Amino acid sequence: MADAKPREPQRPMASTLEEFRYLQQVYQNQYMALTQELSGSADRLRELDAAQKTLENMDSVKEKDTLVSIGYGTYVNSRITNGDTVLVSVGAGYMVEKKVDEAKAYISSALDQETTSINKLNKAKKELESALIEIAYKIDELSH
Repeated sequence: MADAKPREPQRPMASTLEEFRYLQQVYQNQYMALTQELSGSADRLRELDAAQKTLENMDSVKEKDTLVSIGYGTYVNSRITNGDTVLVSVGAGYMVEKKVDEAKAYISSALDQETTSINKLNKAKKELESALIEIAYKIDELSH
C-alpha cells in the first residue's frame, strides 16, 4: 500500500467552533459599523431635507430675523438681507456660492445620493443579519 495517499488530519471540533466564533465576532463588528454609518446617513438625510425645505421657502425668510448656528450648539441673531444666493458645502471643507435654484438642484441630487447610500447600507446590514443567524445556528450545532 505504498501508493496510498496520506490522510489529511481531521480538525478537532473546537477549531471549527473557534473559527465560527471568530467569524461571528467579525460580522458583529461589521454590523455595528454599518449601524453607525446608517445613523450618520440618517442624520445627513435630515439635514439635507431641512436645507431643501428652507431653500423652497427662501422668499418667506428674506428681511426676517433668524438664528444662525455658529457651531457647537451656539447661535447668533441674524437678518437675511440677500436671499438670492446661498453658500453650499461641497465637501472637504469647501463652500460654493450658488443661486437658490442651483442650490435646490444640488441639495436634491445630494438627497438622492444619500438615499441610494442608505438603501445599499440597509441591504448589506440585512445580509450580515442573515450571516449572523446562520453562524449562530452552526455554533449551536457544534456546541451540542
